[in-house]
Amino acid sequence: MDLETKYEQKVWSLMDNLEGKDKSRIEQTFDLLLWGHYVQDVLSQFGMGYQGAVFRQRPGSTVLTIKVVEGGVPLVAFITAASTLGCIEQMFDLLWSNRLKWQKDKYPWN
Repeated sequence: MDLETKYEQKVWSLMDNLEGKDKSRIEQTFDLLLWGHYVQDVLSQFGMGYQGAVFRQRPGSTVLTIKVVEGGVPLVAFITAASTLGCIEQMFDLLWSNRLKWQKDKYPWN
């Protein structure tokens, strides 16, 4: 089986789980779609302009670096989780609860 077919099957399996109302998969898919389509809109509701993000894979973990501008000040936050999806889920959870730790960005993107 080639890689494309293998991962297509995994995606269709995920879609079947959604159809079956698997709450965990629905929440994960919601976060992925929110990130992929609307992260800049979500951040704008908190007064921030989305600048971009980087995911770095490490053995056993992933680090999300997300950059924003708030009131003309470049800020950055770092989120570590077991996977890319875990970083996205954690970022939204921390954002909604006002616990995402922003710091002044020493290396802003211009």
